[in-house]
Amino acid sequence: MEGESIAEVVARLRLWCSKPDYGFARVEWDSVYSRTEVLRRLRDAGLPITDIELPRGGDPYKTVCDLVDRLRLPDVRIASITGMEWAYPEGGRVLDLLSMLSFRRETLASLPLQQIWWIPATITPDFVIGVPDLDSWFRIKLHLTEVLLPLAGTIMDTIPSLGWTVDEATALAKRFWDRHEKAASIGVPATQIWTDLAAPAIDALQAVGLREQAGEIEALFPGERVIRARAIADERRNQFGPDHPETLLALLNLAVAIVDRGELRAARRLQEKVLDTSQRTLEPGHPVVLSAASNLAATLSAEGDHASARALEEMVVEMSTMRFGPGHPATVAALGNLARTLANQGDLDGARVIGERVLDRTQKRLGPDHFGTWRAMQNLAVTMLRQGDLNSARFLLEQAAAATKKQLGIKHPFTQTVMSNLATTLANLSELKAPEAPDHPDTLLTARELGTLG
Repeated sequence: MEGESIAEVVARLRLWCSKPDYGFARVEWDSVYSRTEVLRRLRDAGLPITDIELPRGGDPYKTVCDLVDRLRLPDVRIASITGMEWAYPEGGRVLDLLSMLSFRRETLASLPLQQIWWIPATITPDFVIGVPDLDSWFRIKLHLTEVLLPLAGTIMDTIPSLGWTVDEATALAKRFWDRHEKAASIGVPATQIWTDLAAPAIDALQAVGLREQAGEIEALFPGERVIRARAIADERRNQFGPDHPETLLALLNLAVAIVDRGELRAARRLQEKVLDTSQRTLEPGHPVVLSAASNLAATLSAEGDHASARALEEMVVEMSTMRFGPGHPATVAALGNLARTLANQGDLDGARVIGERVLDRTQKRLGPDHFGTWRAMQNLAVTMLRQGDLNSARFLLEQAAAATKKQLGIKHPFTQTVMSNLATTLANLSELKAPEAPDHPDTLLTARELGTLG
């Protein structure tokens, strides 16, 4: 496994945690100070991380049972799990703990949250060789090799505290361009170059709206995303069977890759199959059922079938509310999806009611200075603009514009979108002087085009 710096580990974990996913990430570490710095930066980025330290010298069975109970609590969304190097009795072996974790791996994997497991490099051989079945379940495997020492009076560089930044995405892209030719020249397989270098850079660039730069990298690997996703789905099917949640998740990822290629009909058929299987084999409200329904709804909406999309999204909202509660991130995200679909159907009043609910719950959960809150403001403001309620839209957009310029910078694509919408709003209000919106081809909007936002 290639070594990663603090910045690279932060970037990979942030990207993973920003997705509606669940499961395990494994991070080997050599320096406890570096590990602490990664967690600090992730928290500064607004990620709701819960620290769980396994007890020293505990009985492995009780330790794992207590861990499962802690992870089941409704307040845990992203768990950082440490202490594996000492969570076994004196005279015992770390392999005893790892074997118990492997025994409960299906239970751990079924929990609707993301788990970051911190593995000291000294016990990695026990982990990889001793419990290969457990190791195979990790979605992300990183090795934090940068050693950070505590220096008195030193202020470490920090990443911007809110949202995914352009600088971080371009840093991952630079890493790709610096390394991919060398990797190819020494015989590293194209699939590994894609997984380790290209895919993280592409995902990050797309996340900040730098689609052209992402396309330049993806053009070097025609069809690789679909090929790799299909291979993983086949591996999961052979390992777990066709109806296992891991297999179904892999098939959903394959469908996303097919959507990205523009093949909506093929993606829809696969998503319909996964949804049908998950509803037959899993309990209502299972994360795989929710993901399958949400993904299918998005594809149906892209095809113009907003009525079918709405029915699915209403189902997701109901199941998510029953399973997780009304303020859980999964429920709030489902409400946001439903609001967009209602707006696409022309039900602007309904979209506004739900959009206001999303903004209220997001502010309560994340606070006013978080990217998620600004995105909720932006989406609600667009609905207000389409209703003709320009003053209300202006109020929200001015708040979002001030915050995003300060925290993300004027060049961030989201800041540009907010500023462009504010400029349009002020122009429609016949303001004498509208703010200067960045001259960006993706964000200069007219009132007619506002209907496509949200």
